[in-house]
Amino acid sequence: MARPKYTEAEARDMVKKELLWRKPIKFPRPGGGYYGDSDTEIDDTSSDDQSSIDFDDPGEHPCYLLRILPLVLKTIIYRILFHRPTAIVPGPIRYKCSIGWRNKPVVPIYSYQWNDRRQNGYEERSLPKYDGSYDNLQISWRSRPTTRQARLVETGVVSTNSLNEEQELPGRTYNEDLDAQVSHYICRRGSYPVQIINRTVVKIAGIQGISLLGTCKQILSECRAVLYGENTFVFDTRGQDPYTHHRGIHAHDAFERFRHQVPGLPRENGFISQRNTDQAIIRMFDKNARHQSFMSRDPLTKFFRTIGRESAQTITKVIIEGFFRTAEEIERYKHKRPLGFGRILPIYTTILKNVCLNLRKLTLHQGYNNALWDDDLDGAMRLTDEERVDSIVGQVVNILSSLQELQLGNYHFVPSDETIVEQWDCFVGRKSFGLDIISGVID
Repeated sequence: MARPKYTEAEARDMVKKELLWRKPIKFPRPGGGYYGDSDTEIDDTSSDDQSSIDFDDPGEHPCYLLRILPLVLKTIIYRILFHRPTAIVPGPIRYKCSIGWRNKPVVPIYSYQWNDRRQNGYEERSLPKYDGSYDNLQISWRSRPTTRQARLVETGVVSTNSLNEEQELPGRTYNEDLDAQVSHYICRRGSYPVQIINRTVVKIAGIQGISLLGTCKQILSECRAVLYGENTFVFDTRGQDPYTHHRGIHAHDAFERFRHQVPGLPRENGFISQRNTDQAIIRMFDKNARHQSFMSRDPLTKFFRTIGRESAQTITKVIIEGFFRTAEEIERYKHKRPLGFGRILPIYTTILKNVCLNLRKLTLHQGYNNALWDDDLDGAMRLTDEERVDSIVGQVVNILSSLQELQLGNYHFVPSDETIVEQWDCFVGRKSFGLDIISGVID
């Protein structure tokens, strides 16, 4: 007998309980009543309307936390509640309901999942836990070798995994922030310097205490700095069959109508002004407006619209996933080509420049590409793949003036495919932008 699934009402109610922002948190006052209540409210605590906190005037109803805890201690609490060691992927979570026999409905709930453990189909095991329980999660990140690691690489003191031929450095290191032992693996990149892929297993729970953001404006501002300013957010433009095309979520004709609603997209006459961009971004955050096809389904624009502009302004670390080449050489599928990085990244760059004023780190990651560019099927531009990558990524770096680190490729394991070529590294070898560029091999 199959275990019961969520009905549509149960699935929506489960996420709704986690996303209740405006539920006030109160602290009892000695002698009766609550801190933040006025004198008239203390006399009659039975009325829910009278005992509610006025969010519009936090100075009149100060929160008790603000008066008893210094910012250092509050930040520690915020990090326990909101900060996670893995990147967060906002987007639809799909539940298959138990209603019906053959055609069981699929309920998409807008929520989030972990970058290192994403939902596969309708399974729920990998999703974040909302009950406060912890789960083991393997995370990975890339770094340059330390002096000791570089010496071990030069002397060849490594052990090779017979299963996937990964070269592991001897000994593990303790990471105090993660409270875990970290393993280190060598990522060789041809003629370019080696890098280290670090992996460990951490205990992780879902984000808790979202209702704390509804306490008052000061706590909302402090929580934003941790929830959005310290976490990394992933926006995946790659498709997922059967919901979208397997090479992208945007159809090739997504810009045919209402082009003026897309920030950074030139008008029909080929020109665009800052005024046009400002108007498009203002509309992007309007939750009541009817949005253009690209703007309504894109993961980045939908997330920004959900959290609001003030929260989006505090984001500092972003990962963008997609493809450069999405078209196939087979004539039958040649014209079924979703939008690739060539047309998506200029729009993302414009949005990030005008919204995320404190953006510090950007990671661009792509999977295995098809043969043709979606906007240049016949090769009319007469540019090689490397030249197009140079142009696209170079434009991103030149526009994002606040960027301090650019990471090209986001790998959990050491790439071992013989067909992998060093496009990213060719780009790094020819460019110098005055920022920290961490590159990696890619197909």
